[in-house]
Amino acid sequence: MEVAMGQSVVHDFPLDGSSVLVVEDHELVREVISRLLVEFGAAVTAAGGVAEALEALERERPDVVLSDIKMADEDGYALIRRLRALPPDRGGQTPAVGLTGLITAEDRARVLRAGFQYYVAKPVDARTLVSIVAALAARSKTARRGAVSIRGQ
Repeated sequence: MEVAMGQSVVHDFPLDGSSVLVVEDHELVREVISRLLVEFGAAVTAAGGVAEALEALERERPDVVLSDIKMADEDGYALIRRLRALPPDRGGQTPAVGLTGLITAEDRARVLRAGFQYYVAKPVDARTLVSIVAALAARSKTARRGAVSIRGQ
């Protein structure tokens, strides 16, 4: 994986076949994160807030959700509460990453306690984010295959 300033040169696609829902109320940040993930092979759906994210979850079943924690209307904590309240077959167990500029140990603990699998501090390190999303997407796909084979028996 190689990323150059100003232009990206990608040698592998660790997110090929993965779908990601990016939830971020700042349009520029949402666009940058979405482009990064697309460059590494992900299919990305972007949402500007919690309501839009929940609508996207109804239409699609992403492998991973990336959500900003501090958003203008409803925050990432509201999203994860509503996501975790859904039944598993409607996305309730979708792995999620909390993105935040809040960087204290207590902030990190709160994000994880809320139901996110990972906490990533902004500004986001591209390699770290791609690695986390790839790991969670692989876990999500494996869990789905297991659920399908169990139901099919």
